[in-house]
Amino acid sequence: MREKNMNTTIKNILENKVGIIYGNGTSKETIALYENKIGMSFAVSYREYLEYYGIVAFWGHEITGISRSMRTDVANVTLNERMRNPVATENMYVIERAGIDGIIIWQSSSGEIYRTDYQSIPRKIYKNFEEYLLSI
Repeated sequence: MREKNMNTTIKNILENKVGIIYGNGTSKETIALYENKIGMSFAVSYREYLEYYGIVAFWGHEITGISRSMRTDVANVTLNERMRNPVATENMYVIERAGIDGIIIWQSSSGEIYRTDYQSIPRKIYKNFEEYLLSI
């Protein structure tokens, strides 16, 4: 599934992570099905990540994606976290569930990255997916 037009910044960031494990990527059709499941479009950078990798994990971080595991499947995690956190808006999806203190990392369809703690208002922490990946 690897396509040559992958955002080289994301590719370079991820392929330099120690101990990275990643999938084989997924089709645009499957990505569109997932967007329908969560009721919104993914940001361009996240869509490229899904096409190229599908899902990644490294150094204690599991970035959501198209996954057989409910724990890391972007649609499953997003829909569950929207129910748990009533202040999380419908225009974001989960890119990482930190697993501590209810910390959830979200992305808007325009690309900005937000953080919520247990039932908190989303707070913008990065301007894009690339900045977030560099930070971890």
